[in-house]
Amino acid sequence: MNRIEEKTTLLLFTIESHVDHGGSLAIFPGVPRELFKYPDVRALRQGSEVQICLLSGVHRSVPISDYFVSVSESPTDEEMASAPIVLVVNLTVEEAPIGTHVRLPLT
Repeated sequence: MNRIEEKTTLLLFTIESHVDHGGSLAIFPGVPRELFKYPDVRALRQGSEVQICLLSGVHRSVPISDYFVSVSESPTDEEMASAPIVLVVNLTVEEAPIGTHVRLPLT
């Protein structure tokens, strides 16, 4: 699938795993750093909305409740610079199963 579809949304990633994050869901692998060339990706913040696109075709907008970088205990500068940004959303595993696409509406 193309990263940009119909010039209205950008595919950030496909969910491969999740972790409970204080009652919310951290979704992995996260936003790859190479996508930060897009201004809309650089503008992601707490409260920004992403689209959760289920395999059934259902699309749902959800706000980002938190985000973080997942690295080893003593990361190198290179590891920090290349680590993806993991998004945290207020969904359950059932609402965002593995294989779900996470997309960003483009402005």
